[in-house]
Amino acid sequence: MRSPAAALIAALTGSLALAFVAVAQDPTPTPPATPAPPAPTPASTPAASPAPSPVSNDQALQGVPYFPLAPGRRWTYRMTWSVETLGESGAQAPTKRAEHRLDVFAAQHQKLAGKLVSLLEWKVDGTLSQRSYFRVEEGYLRCLRRIHHQAENIRQWDFTPAQPVLPVAPQVGQEWNWEGKNGEDPGKQTFKVLKTEKVETGAGTFEAIVVQSSYEGEEDKGTLTRWLVKDVGIVKEVSELRTAVAVIRTEGLLARFDKGR
Repeated sequence: MRSPAAALIAALTGSLALAFVAVAQDPTPTPPATPAPPAPTPASTPAASPAPSPVSNDQALQGVPYFPLAPGRRWTYRMTWSVETLGESGAQAPTKRAEHRLDVFAAQHQKLAGKLVSLLEWKVDGTLSQRSYFRVEEGYLRCLRRIHHQAENIRQWDFTPAQPVLPVAPQVGQEWNWEGKNGEDPGKQTFKVLKTEKVETGAGTFEAIVVQSSYEGEEDKGTLTRWLVKDVGIVKEVSELRTAVAVIRTEGLLARFDKGR
């Protein structure tokens, strides 16, 4: 049976938080691995806008300006997370916290359901944790599938329909929705571009757009806020995920990035 927390996190747009489903099972920090090459959203109802122009297959695989996916790009994040366990009465157990390194790599394109797609691979302290599959279609970067790796267990979520993660040209105030299935689990998700804002990270200071999304499942809900920078991608992310048994919070800050070739 699937963990509600895992299904919820999987729904949150392939967030940095998803990579920590496995870690959340054991809050003891794992020392960072010896640095390998720095390796470092359901029916959609977008806000009304002009019909998007058709994109070439190559354009469909490069991501969008605020979420670039060209093969060879790498991002490294410093992550902190906390878990509050809830008792039957709703009382909270002491919060458990940990820090980790998250490396994200844009791998070579893969074929999925007869189409080429972009692939992101995520590693927590050097161990593969997640793969996410994307393609630009109908004016949005859309996620088609996520695979979560937890030790020897592999869980796959296909999104029906594909999740609209981000518009090609996001504008402050723009909103869009998703409703469909996250694997076997029904859910709803709303997105909004809140504002532009300067953000400081270990990789520098950036002018970012701030995008917030909220997800509701049958027994759980969550919020995700991202700071995204043109030609860089995610530079900061904060999430809160609530299930019947726990509250999981994460925060990630970009430490470095490499645009590759």
